[in-house]
Amino acid sequence: MSNSYTHSIGLNRSYSSHFSRKNAPRTVIKFPRNLAAFIALLLAIASWGLAAWTISGMMATQRLTSVIERERTEARHNAEIMAANLRVNFAHIRTIPIILATKESVITRLAEFGPHVAPSPLPRAERNRLWRSDPGLADLARQLNHLVKKSDIVADGIWIMNAAGDTIAIASPSGGVEYTGENYRERDYFKIAKFGKDGQQFAIGKLGGLPGFFFSSPVYYNDEFVGVVASRINLSDLSEKLGQNMFLTDDSGVIVYASDPQLRMKTMPGTRVGQIAPADRLSRYRQETFEPLNLEPAPDFGGEGIYRRPGSTLPWILAQHGGDLATVYVLKELSDVEGIRQDRVTSFLLQTIAGTALILFAAGCGLYVVKGRDHARELARQASTDALTGCANRRFFLARLEAERECCLRDGEDFCVLVLDLDHFKQINDRYGHHGGDHALCRFVDVTRSILRASDLLGRMGGEEFAILLPKMSPDDAIQVAERIRLTVAEAVIKIKAEEFTIRISLGGALWQRATAESCDDILIRADKALYLAKETGRNRVCFA
Repeated sequence: MSNSYTHSIGLNRSYSSHFSRKNAPRTVIKFPRNLAAFIALLLAIASWGLAAWTISGMMATQRLTSVIERERTEARHNAEIMAANLRVNFAHIRTIPIILATKESVITRLAEFGPHVAPSPLPRAERNRLWRSDPGLADLARQLNHLVKKSDIVADGIWIMNAAGDTIAIASPSGGVEYTGENYRERDYFKIAKFGKDGQQFAIGKLGGLPGFFFSSPVYYNDEFVGVVASRINLSDLSEKLGQNMFLTDDSGVIVYASDPQLRMKTMPGTRVGQIAPADRLSRYRQETFEPLNLEPAPDFGGEGIYRRPGSTLPWILAQHGGDLATVYVLKELSDVEGIRQDRVTSFLLQTIAGTALILFAAGCGLYVVKGRDHARELARQASTDALTGCANRRFFLARLEAERECCLRDGEDFCVLVLDLDHFKQINDRYGHHGGDHALCRFVDVTRSILRASDLLGRMGGEEFAILLPKMSPDDAIQVAERIRLTVAEAVIKIKAEEFTIRISLGGALWQRATAESCDDILIRADKALYLAKETGRNRVCFA
């Protein structure tokens, strides 16, 4: 960002009116003094102009840094939130074949084909007619179709393949294509399932040509592999949730969806798509070669994740949040930079004309920076974590609790919930101030996290009240965890300036009652009652409902 300016200042012609025409020759004597004043004026203006240019440059740099940080923070949060949404969708679809692979009706039908069945030599159309007319397979297809039409099932397709990879039953035609009889033994999700693992991959539909994410689970009969159950979700269902400036890559680094069509089917740097055999690439993506996404680091703008793109003079923010199957990217052009460049020139001119413009412009920039930071804080507050302690906030905790309940309803497992708060927390605030109370809350969260498992979730429900989700845990184990938290917290020393103090906590717990399909509100109410009992019987203790 460079511009040059030339300032010319003319002598005020009114000075000549002080001299008559006859005294004109004597102006030679006084000219050097006017020249000195003129030079001093030029030096003053030049000095101020130099200072104004330097100050405007410093302000532009500061503003640019603020814009980059704000946009980068927003991009990271957007990518993280979208990746979380995708994980929820994938978890739902992934569970379907896992459950169906254990159903007796599925196992029985696949066992009829046997573990050593070869791909059918009949034409696909004949295989389609033959298996659709089979009463047992037709009934199995009706069961799958009924499952897909349920309101809580978001799968775009469910199908069953025998050990040779032939599709023997489908839920319903996907995209209007009836693919019973089609063989999918070359698909990675089938190969993985054949080796006894749950498979997953992105691919373009073999017959319908619809891109989507596929999930599979192996089926066994008498410890022998007899087939695979698979499910899919179309990319079109997920793309509706992706916002502007976002794109999605599969686990091979291929951009399978982007709001900008020019980015689609390009690859990110360092991806492994080149390690896939050409035939497999053609089968999966309908093309063998891929153009890499042209991004060049822009270190002159400072910071990580800033790039340049061909055809643009502005920097671009790139943020990502990955998963086991897909990675969400946010790629956004920093259009504000062009405005910052123009504003520097305007600021320089205004400061040269009037020194007061410097104060006004500095105040404006200060206000802009404050608003930018407030905006970043607001984005952070709206994310899934509590702004003070860094643990899950109430909204995210309740969402996870409901998801765990639904999962346990399907899988028949138990979980426990602990509700707890800090004893006499008001006294801590009264004695050490709210800063001391905040410090105590953060210290409590750090200590508690060190005890919990990776699968457990600590959430702040409000004030000094917290809740803990303990998946797949019995009441006895939950009580042990609660006691360990209580004792460890009591031993943790908190320092506020020259003073030291410790805190105590009371905990109430409850086991989710699967037999009654207990709601999340009900288990939290029971845990709250247990907490109230712990408070009533002396505090600093654990009670379990």
